[in-house]
Amino acid sequence: MLQLEDLQFVWPVFLAFSLLLVSKHLYQKFYQRDHLPKGTLGNHNWTRITDVSKVCQCSVCEMLLMNNLNEYYCDCCGVCADLKCIPGANANIKCKQISVTQDKQTAMKHLWTRGYMLLETSLCDVCEEECDVPNQIDFQCAWCLRTVHTDCKPKIAEVCDFGPYKKFVIPPNCVTLETKRAGVRFRKSHVITIHDPGWTPWTPLIVLGNRKSGNGDGSHVLSTFRRLLNPLQVVDLADKSPEEALHWVTLVPSRGQSLILAAGGDGTAAWILNTIHSM
Repeated sequence: MLQLEDLQFVWPVFLAFSLLLVSKHLYQKFYQRDHLPKGTLGNHNWTRITDVSKVCQCSVCEMLLMNNLNEYYCDCCGVCADLKCIPGANANIKCKQISVTQDKQTAMKHLWTRGYMLLETSLCDVCEEECDVPNQIDFQCAWCLRTVHTDCKPKIAEVCDFGPYKKFVIPPNCVTLETKRAGVRFRKSHVITIHDPGWTPWTPLIVLGNRKSGNGDGSHVLSTFRRLLNPLQVVDLADKSPEEALHWVTLVPSRGQSLILAAGGDGTAAWILNTIHSM
């Protein structure tokens, strides 16, 4: 049997081992995860900034982010934040919504974000001077991707036209959701109607991929398209089956010819094609 003297040596070892396990768990949870999907740390879809290798500015504290392990950006709207500022970003900064209770005939307004992750070097839509200059806070619309300087922002029209990829986008005011309770604390939304936005041409793009496939390229593809489209149009097959993902595609009005992009290998493509064939 263990004596009191033996416990004096066992307890420090036990505590040290416990702290090691807790530290490892926290490190894996917050620092080693490249992607923090909506619901993990709030309403934004956070992705590690090291994935895009670009210096940017925190949308909350306005400090420069230098690609450390605890710095993220939302791959839906472009908002950036370090880990300590993420709660503030979730509480005070709007993200792209897949559906809004607004008449489809009513024009959508810009959704401006600050400290954004530019997809490429961009010019101000008003003065045509370069944006993303250090120590200068610029704005970018999460939908049309237009960028403007702070001083130029009052000069741009309020209405958003969804930019160069408009014909591929399903605008949020054309999507009707039905929310059902899924358990005691959670609710799950289903698409029940998609309206015609009245654009010509209009060929909504649906992107299906698996973030766990290959060497992680699937995650980057999904992340890029979330930035360009309505997040509803980008489906991660690690979370949903092709049947569930493609069901609402049948709701697209007949005038809108849907395009489906399979981001994955032969297995993913075959899985999606078999699902389409059986629908």
